[in-house]
Amino acid sequence: MNIGIDIGSRFVKFAVDDSKKIKLYKDNSLDFYKNLDYYKDTFKNDRIVTTGYGRHKLQVLSGKVIPELQAHALGAIKMLNLENFCLLDIGGQDTKVLLVKKGKLIDFRTNDKCAASSGRFLENMARILDIDITEIMESFEEPIEISSTCAIFSESEIIAAITNGVPIKRIAAGINYALFLRIKPWLKELKEKNIVLSGGIAKSPALMYFIKKEFKDTTIIVPEEPIYTGALGCLYYMEESDE
Repeated sequence: MNIGIDIGSRFVKFAVDDSKKIKLYKDNSLDFYKNLDYYKDTFKNDRIVTTGYGRHKLQVLSGKVIPELQAHALGAIKMLNLENFCLLDIGGQDTKVLLVKKGKLIDFRTNDKCAASSGRFLENMARILDIDITEIMESFEEPIEISSTCAIFSESEIIAAITNGVPIKRIAAGINYALFLRIKPWLKELKEKNIVLSGGIAKSPALMYFIKKEFKDTTIIVPEEPIYTGALGCLYYMEESDE
């Protein structure tokens, strides 16, 4: 079998091609680390390409390691049959914006693991508001202003808004807008008609709303399984290597 693995900070994503069909599944990262012996034994006769947050820290599975940017670009190209697009991937610990032209990755921006512009920011805010993260992602109307660019200081602003009786939906909308404002400069710099969203936040109605409101002439595209873009990119890398 050919197996693409994207080792993220929160989840490990697998794309497995058994010559009949491609199977997609994920495992909690901590559970993955705890069960390495199982995975090494299970995959010992398979071809593996790995990417993601833990690709260099975790040299326990045989196979090739490729950069995250390459894996996500290739995954989106093949999944969507697109040659020109800007890809926004908001992961658990970092955010990437890639520019692909004529099927080639030509430029990128990354936040270098800043919590304030990653999925971890939304998770922390959901904890403070005591609501599910999906409830946050659904809110975009009448957002409050969150001025701080630091995740830690943003928490103080959120707590102050709660104590002042601001409606939770407005606070949640403000959280989404603050996240959007942090990635907006990169989307402007690497602007393309098609904006592809991947990662755990890809299906956020609020994120799509703010992007479309700001970039009216763009088309937002969300893959059917956006969290597996990197893992599929690893799988497609093997296919291209065989050609």
